[in-house]
Amino acid sequence: MGLAHGCVSFALADFGMGYALKIVIRPEEWCTSQEVQIHLLRPLRRTRHRCRSQVVDISGDHARVRAEVVNRGGQAVA
Repeated sequence: MGLAHGCVSFALADFGMGYALKIVIRPEEWCTSQEVQIHLLRPLRRTRHRCRSQVVDISGDHARVRAEVVNRGGQAVA
């Protein structure tokens, strides 16, 4: 069909958010996803996609991280 399942966008976003957080915490600390919410905005077609992630807030043992999966044209897909 030329489309990818929504879990591909989810996995890309989850990995991107984990990586963004891991580079700002201490090496001996670790992170895991506690809650993840995704909004699928467009079909994920056969092309390159990129995940842009940023740490929004770190408070105690919790962090908020935001990710956006974009297609080659820079349009958000998730």
